[in-house]
Amino acid sequence: MESPTDKSIINHYRMTEYHLVGKYKEPQENYDLLNIVMVYLASGPVRNRMLSMLQVIFQETNKSAEDKRKILKKKFDIEVTAEMEEELRTMCNLSEGINERGMAQGITQEKENVIKSLWEKGMDVDFIKDVTKWTEEQILRVVGKTKS
Repeated sequence: MESPTDKSIINHYRMTEYHLVGKYKEPQENYDLLNIVMVYLASGPVRNRMLSMLQVIFQETNKSAEDKRKILKKKFDIEVTAEMEEELRTMCNLSEGINERGMAQGITQEKENVIKSLWEKGMDVDFIKDVTKWTEEQILRVVGKTKS
């Protein structure tokens, strides 16, 4: 959900009909059943009310579901029912998972950068294994080498 830019973005994708052989116009309601909406949330303040609400739900990882329920009531005048609160707890867990996955990917990318840098400086595999705690196979994969 993190935005690839410094702004929040919402993109909509849908199926369209293309006539490849022959021509027959199918009613749109028969094929346009799949719609995808991609939401990318920037970290800064937004003017759009819906995006602001999504930021509270997905980006406020340091807040509990109860805290988020209070914010939704106060800021957006949304009464959170018991059922909605359970869904909010699920979304809180999802946002924590997304955050943790992003952090793990960042750590992995940084470790790969360290491996490449050490390799380029002529460090041997055993030294890089000591520093990174990765296996020889993982290190060789990162530097694009195969074990001989």
